[in-house]
Amino acid sequence: LLKDILDVLTWSGPGAMGISLLSELLATSETNLTNALGLGVALRLLQKVPGSQAYAIHQLVRDIRREEVPLGTHPEWASAMAERLIAWFQRLKRNFADLPRFESEMDHLRAWLGNVAGQSPRLRWRLIWLQAYPPFHRGKYKESSNFLLQARGLLADSGEEDAELEGNLLTDLCTIYAQLGEYAEAKECGVLAVEIRTELFGEKHVETAMSLNNVGAAFRALGDAKTALEYHLRALAIWQELQGEKHIDTALALDNVSGSYRSLGDMTLA
Repeated sequence: LLKDILDVLTWSGPGAMGISLLSELLATSETNLTNALGLGVALRLLQKVPGSQAYAIHQLVRDIRREEVPLGTHPEWASAMAERLIAWFQRLKRNFADLPRFESEMDHLRAWLGNVAGQSPRLRWRLIWLQAYPPFHRGKYKESSNFLLQARGLLADSGEEDAELEGNLLTDLCTIYAQLGEYAEAKECGVLAVEIRTELFGEKHVETAMSLNNVGAAFRALGDAKTALEYHLRALAIWQELQGEKHIDTALALDNVSGSYRSLGDMTLA
């Protein structure tokens, strides 16, 4: 297991990696890593960051292992690691409360973007897309849109189909364009996102609901509160059924339903 840890850290960023991401990449529990990490520290192959559960490989060990085990000789392993890394970041992308953990591992995301750039365009697009979330959460909407448009441009230029990623990008662009005041573009992206995700996942899916919710906000900003209310009510019904009443998504939909009723002049329902 220590060898597996060294393999991951050899090809990740030069900084420390938290045990949560490390366990994700190795597909094992954090508890199972304890002894191997302790052995790595005792052998001075690894360094533990004081006061944290993050570990870094010694630079010299990293350099030597990169020469001895070229990444190009293990393309399947590299793709598997990138897939797992993407899954970990995707779980944290939504909530602002998770932003510190997300940002603390960004060096590793960028490292794996370089690792798979020449062998898996599909993984590369996703890694570029995920970089849009920290600037979004920090209100840097133009910077966020640049990552989204870069990923979408690369996807379009490839001539390949990736409906899931296209739906992700369009949903996020709908939100970003609305924040930038470009409501017509937000509406266009949002309507396409709803079509793609409905076809891909069906109506009763949390991701479809997010697209419905986002495009509803664009319609309301454009003065069409009636259509906005229809979208927000659809999102609310899905999230209430799938997420329950006490969930951040349900709260978001309730807030937007209220906004649509306010725009329609019905303050009692709002």
